[in-house]
Amino acid sequence: MAKREHNERVLLIFSHPDDESYGCGGTMAKYVQEGNTDVFLLTLTRGEASSQGQKLGLTKEQMGEKRSAEIREVARIYGLTELFLLDFPDSQLETLDPCELEGAISKIVKQVEPQVIISFPPHGISGFVDHIITHAVVKRVFVELRETTRYLRRFAMQCVPDTVAGMMERHIHTELVDKIDCRIHVEPYLEFKRRGLEVQKSIAEVIARDNANNALMQPNEYYRFFKERFVPPVEDLFANLRARRRASNRGAGTSVRPWRIGST
Repeated sequence: MAKREHNERVLLIFSHPDDESYGCGGTMAKYVQEGNTDVFLLTLTRGEASSQGQKLGLTKEQMGEKRSAEIREVARIYGLTELFLLDFPDSQLETLDPCELEGAISKIVKQVEPQVIISFPPHGISGFVDHIITHAVVKRVFVELRETTRYLRRFAMQCVPDTVAGMMERHIHTELVDKIDCRIHVEPYLEFKRRGLEVQKSIAEVIARDNANNALMQPNEYYRFFKERFVPPVEDLFANLRARRRASNRGAGTSVRPWRIGST
């Protein structure tokens, strides 16, 4: 793994190929292009159960192989530091022992040592059970490791403001604008996001439906922070973390309880 020791690190954790680009494509591109952040992606499944596979005449195994190749190309387009692609069963995460999922995620978090983790909010945005399960296990891993590590500091949950949701051609769960903690301006990086979506040709029909009103190509991407509150919203995933990280480093060798911001 080519992580740079003095760079900030963010790890995105999602259920399927394409989840990363829908709400966070511009964010990934922004931090990669700015050059001060190592951006990692963990995808839990290969997306083999998509109904688009049947339309393409592919078996689940073939669809999984196709989408695996596509997500690797997505990682190349964005310039990600590393992609971790696991092989948990698509659309069946609820059938698994959650400890198995937590163990796999925890292992990669410890390897990457991110300051920030990004994943779904509790409702999973689309309500897809895989998304909801992913949120639950990621949050549990975050809470456990935050108490025992110096590096892990923030859990950012991708969200869609109610002002944007009306553009979608299907029902999704939204957040009130005044509940959003972070707004990332991504307009200069939308070409990366467009390419990251376009290369996922196996689900092109789904992407075209969801982007019919340009809903996926908005100039801002939004996040809520777990156990933190920022009013007005900050414009950086690492807001307020840098100074605290330096203070934590100065205290190395002493017993320092991991800090938190805002309400708990």
